Amino acid sequence: MPDRAEFEAFYDSYYERVFSYAVRRLMNMQDAQDVTAETFTRALEHFQALRSEPEGRAWLYRTATNLINDMYRRQQRRREDPLEDLLPFIKADPYTSAEEHMAQLEAFARLHALIGKLKETYQDVLMLRYMEGWSVDEIAEILESPVGTVKWRLHTALEKLSEQMRRRGLSSLFASGRGAANE
Repeated sequence: MPDRAEFEAFYDSYYERVFSYAVRRLMNMQDAQDVTAETFTRALEHFQALRSEPEGRAWLYRTATNLINDMYRRQQRRREDPLEDLLPFIKADPYTSAEEHMAQLEAFARLHALIGKLKETYQDVLMLRYMEGWSVDEIAEILESPVGTVKWRLHTALEKLSEQMRRRGLSSLFASGRGAANE
């Protein structure tokens, strides 16, 4: 049994990050809470092996990603909550007006819907890279894939997403993000 204080410190360090990741992937607060709870329940069971920083952090995201993908497969559809539920998870410029912030939030929701139409492997790399800020090497560790495969998936995902955006006339809403797969 792990030391309670040590696990609580681990939980406190990562709970918000894992929960925010799950919200952005699932666009559903209750499902995100369920995934986060299950992730930390499993972390408690494997805590002895997760004590070191890089392995523990990667393990949490890998577990959360797998649980999210399992949930998608079970549901066979994407569920969305009202946009207001997502407000705390979208970073807003304090100088942005409420109208501009709502427009940004709606653009995010449209982008998320387009990402949701991609294969899970593409969704995983896009969300981990651009929403969570993980490096390509870290994503490779989380997904247990070679770095080259992660770079290829990022490139392909960006191409597919860009094509979807062009077809829907949304390409002007977002920056291109070109070249980020090679960082």
